[in-house]
Amino acid sequence: MKLTALNRQQLTLPGIVFTALALVGYVWFYHFQPFSDFVNQLALNIITVLCALVCAIILTLISTFYERGEPSRTIWINFSFALWIWTIGEVIWAIYNMTVGDVPIVSLADGFFMLGYVFFTIAITTQFRLVMFDKSKKTIWIAVGVWMLAILLTLAILILTRSQSFSEEFLTYFYPVGDLAIGVSSVILVITFHRGLLSRLWLGLFVFALSDGLYAWAIISGVYVYEPPAGNLITLIIDLTYILAYLAVAWGAFEQYLMLRFGVELSK
Repeated sequence: MKLTALNRQQLTLPGIVFTALALVGYVWFYHFQPFSDFVNQLALNIITVLCALVCAIILTLISTFYERGEPSRTIWINFSFALWIWTIGEVIWAIYNMTVGDVPIVSLADGFFMLGYVFFTIAITTQFRLVMFDKSKKTIWIAVGVWMLAILLTLAILILTRSQSFSEEFLTYFYPVGDLAIGVSSVILVITFHRGLLSRLWLGLFVFALSDGLYAWAIISGVYVYEPPAGNLITLIIDLTYILAYLAVAWGAFEQYLMLRFGVELSK
């Protein structure tokens, strides 16, 4: 028992160190701009990619605890696929950022971010069906309805704001709406799990809705600053919440991994 607890602590410590370094490093490179613009931007992009990558790796490790054909394996495989795809999107975005400077509002990276929603939906839908012991297709149709509503809501926002650039502004609004759809579904799962250990992972997804919502507001209001040195507290907070979203998901996944490896009583 003591050896197991020690092994758990040995795994937890690197996670704490990584989280601290990611947050402190991001603030340091962003606010103080200690090196050249290129090096500072490279460091910020690397931190973002690493946070997404850590999520994908931990979720992949979780899926290895289940056998093929198990519903739980389907959940974790699709969850990990979503994060691997988002990681690729982050890499593509970083390449744009480091080569052309101004990242196109609609780029190849967005294709990967949008595709990630598909795998998130499969994971969440499968989790709902497993929790509710529902083998019918009702949950699938509800998921389809939720995404149709998300698209309609985005279109309504574009109409109300009298958008002049549909393709560009559609994604600006859709990301927070899409994240909200995932986030609300996650909160429902949190309530279903009675705030248990597994709920922490799903709740982490809600932070993405907060981050993208703040980003959309900042873009519309014109307070978001793209070019370094940023020196803008609002921009820093918004970008930092994006990093926090990945870290929240990573810690939720990490707690789940520890539970599967060492047992429930040692993960509390």
